[in-house]
Amino acid sequence: MILSDEQRISYYLGYENLNFKEEPFDFSPHELFDHPFCVDARNKQCLSRAHYDPDIIKYVSLNNLEKLWFCCGDKPYTGVNYPVLVKTRDTFNKLSKGVIANLNSGRHWNLDLSQDIEWNDKKNEVFWRGADTGHDIHCNDRIGFVSKYFSEHDVAFSDYSQNYKSAPYLYKKEWLKGFCTRQDFLKRKFLPILDGNDKSSSLNWILASNSVPIMPKPRFHSWLCEDFLESGVHYIEVQPDFSDLNIVLDWCRENDEECESIAKNGAKFISENFTNQETETRIIKSLLEFIRSGLYDIKNKG
Repeated sequence: MILSDEQRISYYLGYENLNFKEEPFDFSPHELFDHPFCVDARNKQCLSRAHYDPDIIKYVSLNNLEKLWFCCGDKPYTGVNYPVLVKTRDTFNKLSKGVIANLNSGRHWNLDLSQDIEWNDKKNEVFWRGADTGHDIHCNDRIGFVSKYFSEHDVAFSDYSQNYKSAPYLYKKEWLKGFCTRQDFLKRKFLPILDGNDKSSSLNWILASNSVPIMPKPRFHSWLCEDFLESGVHYIEVQPDFSDLNIVLDWCRENDEECESIAKNGAKFISENFTNQETETRIIKSLLEFIRSGLYDIKNKG
C-alpha cells in the first residue's frame, strides 16, 4: 500500500477543523515537556528539548511562518485546537489534538536492521524487553503482560526507571533482566508491541524487520499513519490486554507462511512510504504551508 501525499497530510492534520485564531497560552516557558511552546522564526531559539531538538530545528528551517508552536513529550496535547505540532495523538483521549509532526525521529525512526536475519533462521519464539513506563501505574499494560507471561515466554523489563520508583510493590525483582540489543529481538519471529507512556518506540523498526509485530489495534496516531495498518496484513492482532496471546501464538505456529507474508507486508509498508527523504521533506513543507495559509487567511480576514 503506497500512501499518497494527500492521504498522509489529511491524517497528520486530523479530523477536526483547526482553529487558527486562538493561540495556546505558553504558561510554563521553563517546562520543557508536555506543555506547548512557541519558536520565533526570527531568532530560531528556544530552550533545549534534548532529543527533540534536531526535528524542531528542521521544522523551523523549512517554515515560512513568523512563529511555530510545538508540544514535545509523551502526554497528549489537550489545549486549544490550534495547529500545534505534536509527536502523537491518543485515540483513547477525546481531548487529544494537534498536528502530527515527525518529532523525536532519532528514537522512533532508527531503522538500522543490518543485523536482521531471514524468517526461517529466526527462533519460533516470543521476545519482549522494555522499561517500566505507562502513565497509569495501577492499570498498566506492561505490568500485566510481564506478570502473566514471564514464566511462559522470554518477556521481562529492561530497566526500572519510572514507575518502580513510586510503586516498587507492583514489581518483582526477577522481572528485571536488563538491556538487550536489537539483534536479540531479531533472532525471534514474534515480537509483541506494548505501548508505554505513549507509542512504543520499537513499532517502526519491528514493522520494517523480517519479524512480525504482535499487537492490539494501534491506540496512538503518529508519523507512521497507523490508521492504514491492517490487522492480518501488516501485523497480527491480539486483545488490548494480550489475554489471547497464547491462542494467537498457536495460530501463528500453525500458519508459518502466512506470518512470514505478514512480516514482509509490514516491511513493505515502511519501505514504500517512509524511506524517501525527498518525499518526507515535501510532506513536511506541505503541512507547514497549510498552516501558513490558514494563519494568513485569518490575519487578512480579521
